[in-house]
Amino acid sequence: MDNLLGTVYYSKRDDVWVADLRLSNFRKRKYKKTKELALMALAKLNEENINQFGEFSELQTTASMFGKKQTIRKHNDIKNQAKNVQKIAEEAEQQYKQLTYEEKKQIFFSWLGKETPNIEVKKIRNKKGKNKRYIVISDLHLPYIRLNALRNILDKEAPTSDGILIAGDVFDFESLSKHRKFKDKSLKEELAESRVIIEFILSYGLPVKWVGGNHDVGRYTRVLESEVPEDLRFLMTNPFEWLLADLNDFEQVGQSAEYSKQDILWFSVIGKDAYIAHFEKTSTHEGKNAKDLKDWLEKWRHILKVPEPKFIATGHSHRSCYIPKNGYALFDTGSLVSLEGVEYSIHDTKGMYQPPVTSYVILTQDEDGNTILPECTLHFVE
Repeated sequence: MDNLLGTVYYSKRDDVWVADLRLSNFRKRKYKKTKELALMALAKLNEENINQFGEFSELQTTASMFGKKQTIRKHNDIKNQAKNVQKIAEEAEQQYKQLTYEEKKQIFFSWLGKETPNIEVKKIRNKKGKNKRYIVISDLHLPYIRLNALRNILDKEAPTSDGILIAGDVFDFESLSKHRKFKDKSLKEELAESRVIIEFILSYGLPVKWVGGNHDVGRYTRVLESEVPEDLRFLMTNPFEWLLADLNDFEQVGQSAEYSKQDILWFSVIGKDAYIAHFEKTSTHEGKNAKDLKDWLEKWRHILKVPEPKFIATGHSHRSCYIPKNGYALFDTGSLVSLEGVEYSIHDTKGMYQPPVTSYVILTQDEDGNTILPECTLHFVE
């Protein structure tokens, strides 16, 4: 294939280069920091979709039939560069397989510029009774978090609690975002700062379970083309693998599904009837997010074979609410993100965003995992 179908252009609004491949009702975009990387991405898009649309001549015919304006670009050099990148990745993967776990961990933390810690657990436990009590928080957006608010919550609630549940968006590495940047902070700095905050959370001696959010998953495919050195890229296909690997009490959880080999990572059942989730069909109206999730579960829970919800706490909206119903309760958990972490909302000219609400939820269950609704409460933090 000697020509490249599609176009590359600069988006002034987002300060990125866009590789855009569009055919009939098919469209795919990639966002890159430089024009050269965007051209490489466009070459990759052509290669990925050639089987779907046939040979290159057929690609041209299909495009013209639907009246699409396509830009044909010479790309032999770019294609060769893409092959070289692939070769580097394959060689690195072989190197990765030959290393022991301890060697891999040492490489990663040496790159971060810090040693793996010995976490000192605070002896503050004052738990009584057999009921299970959990602190539910969400949208930490590490490292851009309100640390004082986090400290106040843990100082107050940790001594009488059994665990911490995080309803998504634990991390937010802006260095990897394709959108406009407001901070000059490297991925290395963001990872190192996030690790320190996680160690602080674990110092309270409570196990942490968390579900993934949109900021936890979408950006990391771009890691290989960011600032990570080539000889470390094989480690970084999933930063969490190494950032959290030695922290057994900081566990990502999900929900198994019979029809899929992979767990559903954006929600999890706690005990017998409680859900924590990061539901993205959201609204700025308090409670709309939790209500929509309840409706979604009603349609899907028999297929997924999950229990009827008695308690739902969902993140994502950065709003806060408590909706008691007959036999169940819905919560929007609020957010612990700092204003630094949502700086984009201040610059938005359409007025789409509201200030984040800092709050958390307490989930209480009996020793068998049944939720005790009167003891499930919403708390606001200054």
